[in-house]
Amino acid sequence: MLIVAVSCRDRSLALPLSDYVSNVLTDTSYTEYRIVKEYAPDITGSVAVVGDALDVLPIVEDLILGDRFDNISGRVLSDGLADFAGERVDAYFHESSNSYEQNTDRIRELGVRQFITALDTSCLYSLYDPQKTEHKARAKVVVLACPSFSSHGLHDIDTLCQLAGLKVPVVSAIDEMLKCVLEKHPNPAKITLWAPAERSATTDYNAVYRRNGGMEGGLRVISPTKGESDLWFSLMSFLDKYMEDGSMRQLSAVAVDDPSLDPIALRAACDSLRNSTAEELIKYRNLLSKDFQFIFASEAVSRSCYSLLRGSNSFTHRIASPEASVYLVDGVNAVRLREALLSDSLRCVMEQSAPNLLSRHVRP
Repeated sequence: MLIVAVSCRDRSLALPLSDYVSNVLTDTSYTEYRIVKEYAPDITGSVAVVGDALDVLPIVEDLILGDRFDNISGRVLSDGLADFAGERVDAYFHESSNSYEQNTDRIRELGVRQFITALDTSCLYSLYDPQKTEHKARAKVVVLACPSFSSHGLHDIDTLCQLAGLKVPVVSAIDEMLKCVLEKHPNPAKITLWAPAERSATTDYNAVYRRNGGMEGGLRVISPTKGESDLWFSLMSFLDKYMEDGSMRQLSAVAVDDPSLDPIALRAACDSLRNSTAEELIKYRNLLSKDFQFIFASEAVSRSCYSLLRGSNSFTHRIASPEASVYLVDGVNAVRLREALLSDSLRCVMEQSAPNLLSRHVRP
């Protein structure tokens, strides 16, 4: 088995090259081999977000709507213009939640497959007619939206890029969130992350934390009990669990790895707590520092991608609203989502997580 020291993220680790990545690099019969060999950087390419629909959609919606920066100076200042004006942002996902499988090798392979799919320049018109294809943009940046892809598959993608000479920036959503918290938190030895129990079961959050400079044992993952439609209940559950070990240390930032939560609604619940004068809530209010904030994947990724494209002069500089497409992925094949392919369950998810993407960028 070939052992490769990989990735600028953590060059100290010697990791085995997976059989799948080895075949992609050497087996000329693989479609993936052709895609990797033919890839060339293209400034007109897309920011491709890959993973599960629940993770991908909020990030893509934020990328096409966000306005956090002055596009002339790059300062953190809204200028009335979308931060990614003139750019293409593409969503790639399996409609089922494949990344939550318990098989780590399978998660690793799925992550690499979706990464390679984003590099291709063609897609199928239908999964049932492999002969009919249409053009699509190749990725100039790939965002790994799923924490399981990042924790288990990122080193495979880094290895592939290194050995194949691929110059494709890869942004990991969970890494970016933890970086934001590490930068803000006054004591990097004590970091807190909010994540549902099912995600904690398939994601090695501590490994991600350590590769971003965190100390061993310094990350605490809390899975609060979820109220069906009551974010106040979820917030109280989170804080109760935080205090279970007797900790009363103030929180200055919490990374939230739960794409089902609405950032605006959760922050509104937090503001209600801050503004409450009820005596029974004093212990909860005292846990939050004056500048406390929740950090979400969509916001952390947008900031990272904006900085990346601006720093490498990779913006297209076209005067236009952001464009977007949605692709359903099967293996390394992608099909552009159209109304006819939109299932009731996916429509429901998109209406909740990405209404603008659904109404303006899914073709009839």
